[in-house]
Amino acid sequence: MYDYLVIVPTVVSKDIILSAFVSFIRNADENTLLAFSFNPIDFPEAEKIASALENIYQAEISLSRVKKNVDYKIIWSDKPIGFSGAINKAYSVLKNEMELPEYIICCQDDIRVANNWQSRLCNHFKNPKLTSRSNASFNLVQGSPARPIEGLDDKIGVIVPRTNGAYNAVLDTFESDGE
Repeated sequence: MYDYLVIVPTVVSKDIILSAFVSFIRNADENTLLAFSFNPIDFPEAEKIASALENIYQAEISLSRVKKNVDYKIIWSDKPIGFSGAINKAYSVLKNEMELPEYIICCQDDIRVANNWQSRLCNHFKNPKLTSRSNASFNLVQGSPARPIEGLDDKIGVIVPRTNGAYNAVLDTFESDGE
C-alpha cells in the first residue's frame, strides 16, 4: 500500500528523463509509487532508457538513497499519446492493478523535486480550512472566509510551485457570505 502515487508522463527524452528520474527516486517520500508513463517518440531508444532507469534505481537502493517502500513502474504506450493521454493511461492501468492511494500527483518529466516535496504539497488538504491566494476565476479574495475542506465533495486540487493554498475542483460554486 502506498500513500502517494506520482504519475510522470514522458516522451522519454534521454536528456530529460534520466536526471528527473534520479531526482524523483532520491526525494520521494516513504510509501510512494512513481509511475512513469512512457509514450515514446523513439520506442527502441525508450527501451534502452528503461533499462538505464532500472540500473539507476538499483544503484540508488544500494547506496541507501531511496526511502522505505519507494518503487517505480513504467506504463508503456506504443506511440506518443500526449500529456493528458499518458496521465489517463497510467491512472487506468494502475486503478486496475492496485488500490489507489489517497494522494495522486501528476508531474512533468522536466522538473527536479526537493526532499519532502510530496508531503508539503499534500499537507494543504489536511488543513481544516481551505486557503487560497486571489483568483479571479473563482471569485476568491485573499482574506475571504475559508470553506472547510471536509465539507467539499472531493479533495481534488491544483497546486503549483508558488501555491500557498489548495484549489479544490468545486470552488467555482463558492460564494462568500460577506463576512
